[in-house]
Amino acid sequence: MKSTGIHGNFYTTGNKLYDTNNLTGFSISKFDSSGNNIWKKDFLANISMTDQSDIIAHGITVDGNNNILVTGNFQGVFDF
Repeated sequence: MKSTGIHGNFYTTGNKLYDTNNLTGFSISKFDSSGNNIWKKDFLANISMTDQSDIIAHGITVDGNNNILVTGNFQGVFDF
């Protein structure tokens, strides 16, 4: 999922699953207009076979004030 902000920068989000670390979540990345990565932030949750925790990003947009808005859902207890 991708959205373009002011000054030509663009932002992406995508879901992740790390089987070896029992982690699930999503990331947000910012790129300049040439495609160079400026920063990346992961939002992760620890999961286990008995824990029904989940965190999923469904979409991303950037408003006129350059605020990043991500839609999605989560289940369980998370610290943001």
